[in-house]
Amino acid sequence: MSINIKSKEDLERYTDSGGNIHFPEDANIEISIYSEGDISSEGDISSEGDISSGGNIYSMGSISSEGYISSKGHISSKENIHSEGNIHSEGNISSRGDISSKGYIYFNSIYPPTASSIKCKALVPLEGTGDRDYWGDRLGIDTSGGCYERFCENIIDKGIDYKDDKWNNLESMMIKSIMLNYREYPVDYENINL
Repeated sequence: MSINIKSKEDLERYTDSGGNIHFPEDANIEISIYSEGDISSEGDISSEGDISSGGNIYSMGSISSEGYISSKGHISSKENIHSEGNIHSEGNISSRGDISSKGYIYFNSIYPPTASSIKCKALVPLEGTGDRDYWGDRLGIDTSGGCYERFCENIIDKGIDYKDDKWNNLESMMIKSIMLNYREYPVDYENINL
């Protein structure tokens, strides 16, 4: 059995007064879903649009989106997490299955993503002056301006080896994602999990 969400009115039936959305079973969503609170499901969450939460996104099944997946908290799934767009989390991104994105995975430096396999265009840190300064110093690249495309190009141009012992696991994963997957299109990304 599954729930079909075709409109904001359908979605309101599963939204509480705190702005949290909870589905008691699999949810097939034909619209983008935005919540000021948490989004959770006892089954899968599948959206034909974006999935965005001011809190956490949690599923006992899989989380999949034809748009992006974005959370001010954690994104967690007992199965897989997949996005046709970017995945962005200010908390942890974790899955007992696979994490895949046809775009970037933006992560909090404190919480590296965890999964059986991770595939994306590039694993990149959240934006912020402190992050820019840290990564510029650590990688020996200019991060003073520009966007993530420039960040990735700088790493590629420098020819940084993700296998070098000076990198911790998180740094190796990030560099590996950029060196192996950034310029590939159409998407056929390699697993960057170490």
